[in-house]
Amino acid sequence: MEELLADAEDITSESDWSHHSSPQKPIRSSPEPTIEQQCSSRISRAPGARSRDSGCPVRECPFVGRKLKFHVQSEHLPRIVWDNPQPPIKEEKFGEWTEGRYQLLLFLSRALVGSERVEDLVRWAEEVLSPLVPVQSQILDQSQQQMRSLSRWMRWVDPGQFQLKPINSPSVLIHWRYQVLMGENLEPAQRLEFLHFGHAFMSNLDNVQSSVFPYVLLHSSNARTLAGGSGKEPPREVPRYT
Repeated sequence: MEELLADAEDITSESDWSHHSSPQKPIRSSPEPTIEQQCSSRISRAPGARSRDSGCPVRECPFVGRKLKFHVQSEHLPRIVWDNPQPPIKEEKFGEWTEGRYQLLLFLSRALVGSERVEDLVRWAEEVLSPLVPVQSQILDQSQQQMRSLSRWMRWVDPGQFQLKPINSPSVLIHWRYQVLMGENLEPAQRLEFLHFGHAFMSNLDNVQSSVFPYVLLHSSNARTLAGGSGKEPPREVPRYT
């Protein structure tokens, strides 16, 4: 089942989340180590890890392995922003799905930079987060198509080829590498809202195709997080879009 989300973007080196330059501090000053320091220390603290293994950039997450993308999406990101959500979205619901992703970017812009403009979030991400994205990272065709759909939906300029460094479109921010870093800069209450974002839409069987892969098995850890670790169903979400 893990092969569903594993692809060429998975880990290529032990230093996957390291970078030689130090990013400027996030908007919220804090005595805690920077995300870059946390990522680098987590990678280096794994004795016996295989040469291609990499540590999760999320604080307190012990994961070290080769399927980082699968791990990050299934454990630390809302399902509405997965590049290969399971079950798949019905074609006639692509518009609502795309709108939901834009609303997620708006939520992050408000939370991280206090702005209603996603363009301001892009500027902040370029300054603070871009140095943390591995230089060799590429955007695969499936993600390119989804970014292009979001750009068309929002009438943003299509750069032709979307790229992570430098960020050449607001649509690039739906990429899992930026999503997990933005999630790490949220306050705890905001992070819970982030994880829960779009849950109502993605859980509505009218919006997704039938699938042989049970959602609860694939997404159980994230579901437990949403339920506060109680094992109960996640709380109902107030709809953010129609």
